[in-house]
Amino acid sequence: MYLVERRPGREELYRSEAELAAAIDRGEVDSASRIFHRATSTWISITLHPLFKARTAERSQDPAPPLPPLPRKSWTFLPVEAPSQALIPPATELDTEGPAAKPGDSRRAQRSGIGPFRGLRRILHG
Repeated sequence: MYLVERRPGREELYRSEAELAAAIDRGEVDSASRIFHRATSTWISITLHPLFKARTAERSQDPAPPLPPLPRKSWTFLPVEAPSQALIPPATELDTEGPAAKPGDSRRAQRSGIGPFRGLRRILHG
């Protein structure tokens, strides 16, 4: 017979080693539990009991169950949805810069590297 204090104030009597092993396997008895040691008439940690050591060693040797398959074939940090049309300016805004703009001005401005990416074209294309 094994008298186990599962939690403070909650004692359980296991009549056989098989019952205690089953309780350990179910997680009812864990490393926070204590067992009454009859020879010394004291409560000791269940982690000192040979049955507890054996059952936890068996559990740690069991391989973990395989993970389920991933729902996607590829990973990305970008949103899956199509980009919103509100984020893309109309083509007319890209081509003209005002009433005095000439047809080739916007292309020339893009090629010259205006903005935070100035000089990037020269670095990338030599």
